[in-house]
Amino acid sequence: MMGGVMPARGLIIVLVLSGCHSLLPYSAPDRAGVRDGARDGARDGPGERPISEASLRDGGCPGGSVETLCEDGLDDDCDQLTDCADPDCAAKPCDDQQPCTKNDFCSGQACGGTLFACSTTQCQATATCNGIGCDVVDKQDGTSCDDGNGCTTGDACQLGSCAGNAVKVESACSDTVDNDCDGKPDCADLDCAGVGSCPPGTTETACWDHADNDKDGLIDCADPDCIGTACDDSNPCTKTDTCAGVICKGTAYACAPTPCQASSVCDGNGGCKTTPKANTAPCNDGDLCTRTDHCDGAGGCTGTSYTCTPKPCEATSKCDGAGTCNTTPKPSTAPCTDGDLCTYADHCDGAGGCTGTSYICTPKPCQQSSVCNGTGTCDTTPKPSTAPCTDGNLCTYADHCDGAGTCTGTSYICTPKPCEASSKCDGAGGCTVTPKANTAPCTDGDLCTYADHCDGAGTCKGTSYICTPKPCEATSTCNGTGGCTTTPKGITAGCSDGNACTYLDHCDGAGSCIGTLYFCNCPSQCDGKGGCSGSCDCLGIGELCDGAALPCCGSLKCCNGPGYLDCNYC
Repeated sequence: MMGGVMPARGLIIVLVLSGCHSLLPYSAPDRAGVRDGARDGARDGPGERPISEASLRDGGCPGGSVETLCEDGLDDDCDQLTDCADPDCAAKPCDDQQPCTKNDFCSGQACGGTLFACSTTQCQATATCNGIGCDVVDKQDGTSCDDGNGCTTGDACQLGSCAGNAVKVESACSDTVDNDCDGKPDCADLDCAGVGSCPPGTTETACWDHADNDKDGLIDCADPDCIGTACDDSNPCTKTDTCAGVICKGTAYACAPTPCQASSVCDGNGGCKTTPKANTAPCNDGDLCTRTDHCDGAGGCTGTSYTCTPKPCEATSKCDGAGTCNTTPKPSTAPCTDGDLCTYADHCDGAGGCTGTSYICTPKPCQQSSVCNGTGTCDTTPKPSTAPCTDGNLCTYADHCDGAGTCTGTSYICTPKPCEASSKCDGAGGCTVTPKANTAPCTDGDLCTYADHCDGAGTCKGTSYICTPKPCEATSTCNGTGGCTTTPKGITAGCSDGNACTYLDHCDGAGSCIGTLYFCNCPSQCDGKGGCSGSCDCLGIGELCDGAALPCCGSLKCCNGPGYLDCNYC
């Protein structure tokens, strides 16, 4: 199983800002030459809080404003209270600087979050908190583990999960026993296909049953029949599991419960099975203009809405999250709405008018439209997923909009072959290659060639040759160097040495054929069995050859003797 967050239910860790009101004195570097908490023309000194740039722009907060950020260390509304110490920040998001808490918000003048813990499985090396979940590092594929299944062996980690191979196959097909623990006894198990009275199998019909359905010695994803077909990697936190090579792989995803969910676990199909908290459980929907916030029993947080409406450029009216409104008069720089969505940071101008900073929204290539929303950002409408575009990446092709405003394409890789110096993507799904020179060495994978080299056109070639075993050689195989590696026959193997004047010919165990030599009056009388027969068709050693009608046998020559000529070695 992939690692995940296991939060402790209902546990809130609160980090109290020790000595919150003793942060006075404070002196921060002025951003525009002056940061004067008292608006007295002097730099901040003892007893003065640092004031934000927004407060300076609003004219020093006469009559009050609101704490706009709750984790910046600044007194945004000049009330000598910063961040969570300011009641304006109650229930607003903050950061308690603790990696093992999440959903941090201000509560009781302090920042705290929901405590959670990260733990590792047997195939995970580490799992560390990151403030929103867990960063998991898997152990190396192949690390020994135990998948808890007695019907598997060779259990090993693969992509963070533990899996093994089936221990055995159905060993008996008529004993009514499920011998291989797959829930299918006898002929119901495809292991028995073609055995006894069981009907035969043809191809691997299931790629996740740990059975050799087609009796080819290959099981599940290890069988080429299963390549590209669905399988199950036994990891609920992966989806679209598919046989890839000899393993089953899926796309990893994670499920983390929201504040009103007791649990959220992967379902193996890309979704999450959630268990909602009861509708009486308290929560915070992050909206100060709701009250009596509570879980709705379906995983959401809801509250009773109410509205506080200020008069334009005259006063503020703020929800306090308890069903009432806190009202204060607005200064001349108080925020307002000028009715133009293509302005932001709208504020009163001190003369009864409302003005803001203008901006423009221009749609990107995969956006149908982009319109101002009055916050300085744009609301966009994406083009359909069939719209063409260019993502600027040559290693993708068929570029098109993804329906969410982004241009995407199908990725591919160009990898140079042994006789290619380079192979680069051309943006159309093909590769532009540069071949190596025809002098470059290579290996064509054929042992019956030697002097392998690139041909200058991207292919590896060598000079072919053949190894044929001799009569006393059992085998003779190419070794890739132009030579042959031979295996001699045993000394009991029969053969023929081609000499009629030997008998009992046999292999000598070193690849040669030998026999026992014997002599007749002439070689033509040798019968190859140790006997002599017939008449000579040549003269043997010592026979007179002067004027003879027959020649000397074999390598004998007619030599000068003492007063005569005879056949001999001379």
